[in-house]
Amino acid sequence: MPGLDLDGQRLLGEKGCLTPEGLDVLRNAMPGALPEAVVRHFAACATCQRRALEAEAGPRAAGRRSRRAVAPSPTRLVVLVLTILVAFGLLLLSLAKLAGR
Repeated sequence: MPGLDLDGQRLLGEKGCLTPEGLDVLRNAMPGALPEAVVRHFAACATCQRRALEAEAGPRAAGRRSRRAVAPSPTRLVVLVLTILVAFGLLLLSLAKLAGR
């Protein structure tokens, strides 16, 4: 299977993973145009899938790291708690009116 060719382009390398040319062919191929061995390998190989996603994302995303969650500021936390308390108070007030007290 290594070295599988399509139109003179080598799709699979020595280790059995897609070559850079193979990834290009895979990305630009019409559905059903690739040999079944290539499609099966790509479906099962996490390394080739990661390489394909990185190639699609471009160089800008390669160095990007996920941002850590940042806790809200104390002011926002106070506003949130006060809003919840006011909403709860209004709920109790409306329930009291409905109960006839």
